[in-house]
Amino acid sequence: MCNDYGFELDMDSSMTVTSIVLYANEGGGGFSQYAGSLPGGLAFTDTYPVVVGKLGQPLELVGGSGATEVSARYSAPPYELSVTFTTWYKSAEYLARATVHMIAIGLTQ
Repeated sequence: MCNDYGFELDMDSSMTVTSIVLYANEGGGGFSQYAGSLPGGLAFTDTYPVVVGKLGQPLELVGGSGATEVSARYSAPPYELSVTFTTWYKSAEYLARATVHMIAIGLTQ
């Protein structure tokens, strides 16, 4: 983890990087905000409708049952992109106000 730089690297058992997670300001999680460029021209201030305008409709929208944050999943093999928002509910009302919380870029399975 590189908390001060706002990202973490996930590795498999052979120490190969399998995903990179970029964080918005994570005061409670111990991460500073990632200061580099984000994929797809995204910004941490983007709401769900803005992300859809930039990247198109996601393959799926996961979470959001009130117990987990909502994530939009995109795929461009061999990569997968997951954009997680600051809401735990999938309703249009909540998504319209939810901003990008973190972005994970990984290899497709």
